[in-house]
Amino acid sequence: MAEFGEDETCPRNVDVPSIVVPVETHQYLYGYAFVTPRICLARGVSETRFIERLHFMVDVMVRSAHRHPFHMDDAGEIDREATREFLLTALAEVVEPGQIERLDLLGSDIRPMN
Repeated sequence: MAEFGEDETCPRNVDVPSIVVPVETHQYLYGYAFVTPRICLARGVSETRFIERLHFMVDVMVRSAHRHPFHMDDAGEIDREATREFLLTALAEVVEPGQIERLDLLGSDIRPMN
């Protein structure tokens, strides 16, 4: 997506359509984060063939994000790393091993419930 700019560290990336990730604090739902997963493809992976399976990737990421939401601490800081790792693991269900070099979660639009 152009709004996040080019990633010079990964010239072969795929921006997945935005997903909604729950944000919880003290085991209560605080709100929702709107993020755009950016997948950095490994060398030799066909971007065209990879994108053909994008709908399966979105499905497993949304399901995983709702099982493993972002956590917000008392200072209001959000831990995205644990959720990112769960999303990467979920992608392994529908993506062949070695195709993904890195997964980044872009965007910081968080909307509280109240």
